[in-house]
Amino acid sequence: MGNSIAYGINHLLSLASRPQGILICLADQPLMTSDYLNLMVENFIQNPNRIIATNYTQKTGVPALFPITFYEKLSQLKDDYGAKEILKRYRKETIGLNAGKGIIDIDTKAAYEQLITDTQ
Repeated sequence: MGNSIAYGINHLLSLASRPQGILICLADQPLMTSDYLNLMVENFIQNPNRIIATNYTQKTGVPALFPITFYEKLSQLKDDYGAKEILKRYRKETIGLNAGKGIIDIDTKAAYEQLITDTQ
């Protein structure tokens, strides 16, 4: 995951015109809504120098929207660590939002089957 994020960020750093922020999402959160992602963008527009992240029980995580000032740090990620350490280190520069059931993460077939059962 870290390598994938770094690869994408390094591509952005090579562009003449860089976006002011980058939204990092996971593909295994099927209940994440476009309304929530739009809420993140609205908060980012109001706070363009802050990280907008998702609240979990005792931490923040993805989806997370990072301002351009964090591109360099994101470009140096490695292995399977993602942006977790950046979110931990820069807690004071982070605004956490509540995604409700959107934070449900499906990593296994059993978790998927449970989700289907729960949503029927």
